[in-house]
Amino acid sequence: MQALSGRMQAYTPQLCYLQPHALLLSLQASLVLFGGPRQLWRRIHADLLTLDLDAPAPWQTALAPTAWGAYLLASAQPRQTRCLRLSTLQQRLDALPLSVLALSPTHSTWLADLACHTLAQLRRLPRAGLAQRGLRQVLDQLDQAYGLQASVFEWLRPRPYFRHHHELDYSTRHSAPLLHVLAQQVQQLSTWLHQRQLACNQLLIRLRHDRRHLAPTQLLIQLSGSACHPSDFLPVITEKLTHLPISNPVYAITLIVHDTHARSARTASLLPDDPHTLQAQEQHLLDQLAARLGPHNLRYPHAQASHIPEQVNQWQNYSHQILPALSHTPLPLQPLRPYWLFTPARELSTIGHSPGLKGHALQLIQGPERLQSGWWQEPGHEQRDYYIAQDHRHTRYWIYRLVKQADRWFLHGVFG
Repeated sequence: MQALSGRMQAYTPQLCYLQPHALLLSLQASLVLFGGPRQLWRRIHADLLTLDLDAPAPWQTALAPTAWGAYLLASAQPRQTRCLRLSTLQQRLDALPLSVLALSPTHSTWLADLACHTLAQLRRLPRAGLAQRGLRQVLDQLDQAYGLQASVFEWLRPRPYFRHHHELDYSTRHSAPLLHVLAQQVQQLSTWLHQRQLACNQLLIRLRHDRRHLAPTQLLIQLSGSACHPSDFLPVITEKLTHLPISNPVYAITLIVHDTHARSARTASLLPDDPHTLQAQEQHLLDQLAARLGPHNLRYPHAQASHIPEQVNQWQNYSHQILPALSHTPLPLQPLRPYWLFTPARELSTIGHSPGLKGHALQLIQGPERLQSGWWQEPGHEQRDYYIAQDHRHTRYWIYRLVKQADRWFLHGVFG
């Protein structure tokens, strides 16, 4: 029932248990969103067919203007279990047998002796006499089912955290059946997040082994951005679990989410190259690479505020922190710089009075641009004149020569 209620929260936040075996959905506020009661009815039925639940009997559903009226129709399962008008519901309730009511054996025998077998016949009996014989609660339930009395329910409140435990039918060391179960758990997590308008960027997966003395294997799934859809979690989980060596059989999986935050509201863009969409795709790619290779094997460029090329071009280890939001402030014009730098710079040969590379002289097409460091910096005060040079294949290079040693040329970068 908990799994069913979690799945049905995608249609309405107002759910409650009428009975331990009966789940009530208040759909009044969801009719316009899902295209009317008939379309909503079909979607719920289609969703129930996809649920993989160990139910002792087939699910019985009904749609009615009142909660208890729908419950009685579902319990009796007449030919028509769907009605939209109160008058139609009352006619169908009149024909239902007394077995749909929770009557004690004594009351059932007593009413049968009175030739009372349907709800219509029960309502014709003197109300005061029925109330004196302990049927007041049954009469109140009938009034609520017929729409003569208002019903008050305490709706289910979503849990402050998400935790879903699933035991497998058999223990396994293979990742395929584990991924199948995790896909179902992630779908329930997405429904839970959608119902609360939340998002998260961290999942904890616990794999419990047959040998109870062994500690469960824990997988921490860390995402670089906020996520709420199954497509955000499953690729990273697949990469993480596929490359995980499982030495002991797993018999149970637990998915836990503790830290959540409010989902950011952002409208979709009509442009195919929306910056936010491109940034999200980049985050997903980095998350999958980090899951497959490990965060310590990924590095990303981190520019520093410096005019010296060796200092401005820095690399840092990849972290799962949320990438900074895109700035719409136009950047000032930057001097032309290559994407690939040599560390350290390679000394070039000299052909005549010109720099040469691989036996060919380079043609200077732009420059000079003088860059100099301070005396307090490593490796000390240095002055360089940078040029953009081109070889016979029109490949462009970023070269420089020392001001104090004009005959020495160095290759520092290559343009794409």
